[in-house]
Amino acid sequence: MRKSEKKFDTSLRILEILKVLLNENIKKIDLIEKLKSNGNIATVYTQEAFIKYFNTLQIMGFELEKVKNIYILQNALHQVDITQEEKNILTKIVEDYRNLSNKTVEKNLRSAISKINKYINPSIPFFELEEIFLKEPKSNYDSVKENLILTIRNMIDDKQLVKLQYKRTKNLTEEITVELKEIAEKNQKFFVNCYCQSLARNKRISLEKIVSLVQLPRKAQEINYLNTVVFELYGRLANSYKLKPSESVINFEQGKIVVSNSEEDRDVLLRRLLKYGENCKIVTPKSMQEEMISLTNEMLKNLEEQ
Repeated sequence: MRKSEKKFDTSLRILEILKVLLNENIKKIDLIEKLKSNGNIATVYTQEAFIKYFNTLQIMGFELEKVKNIYILQNALHQVDITQEEKNILTKIVEDYRNLSNKTVEKNLRSAISKINKYINPSIPFFELEEIFLKEPKSNYDSVKENLILTIRNMIDDKQLVKLQYKRTKNLTEEITVELKEIAEKNQKFFVNCYCQSLARNKRISLEKIVSLVQLPRKAQEINYLNTVVFELYGRLANSYKLKPSESVINFEQGKIVVSNSEEDRDVLLRRLLKYGENCKIVTPKSMQEEMISLTNEMLKNLEEQ
């Protein structure tokens, strides 16, 4: 009976090793630690035992490679055949991963690609993936923007509040204290998404408008409370309006709807509502009403000067 149980434990250990290798490329010492944490199987992890475990996996048809003490499982139980064109597209996605400008997302993508790679045939060789991941990102912007993006990325990782000065309009510069969230790219333009506690609103600021960044010694709270902007829409606009992300209709009647917006950048929202003219009215907050009046007056002043 004990002999049978011992064989059963050996089978379990091999399956646990396979499960770990399917999930990640790993050093043997880290693999042992993972297996030790499993209290359901006995721990027999001598050098000789591992040789037997790996030999068993190879006999079963699994291809193992060792690169700088890292064990890599080259194939999974089942593989999907892909064309060379599909492989080229996947490689292109991997090459462009740095454009995400978010280290957490980059790390998750690297992990996902490593797992997916075991299930495709032909797979991308390990050394090619490492070369891509270690390569410096391609820049499609000038060195000043490149340094600014690097600075912002480091500040995001530090998770501290930042005093940010930016050009709100052509003639107005504003300074706010924010928690930096991420860098986003749209149409080859870069923006920093952040949260301003004093406004209780998200901000989306173009890198080109940033004047200065000063990191403060205070840690960001990472708990965001958002001030909701409520506005009314009338006439044909009320019937044809498509809700934006973070918006919901909180009331409606014939020829009018009341919309609540919680997350959109305040300045972006303000300019969008201004385009709706007499078919739109800001209900709350009062500060948003005042900003709408101020922006309208500024636009009229610019037109008079022209």
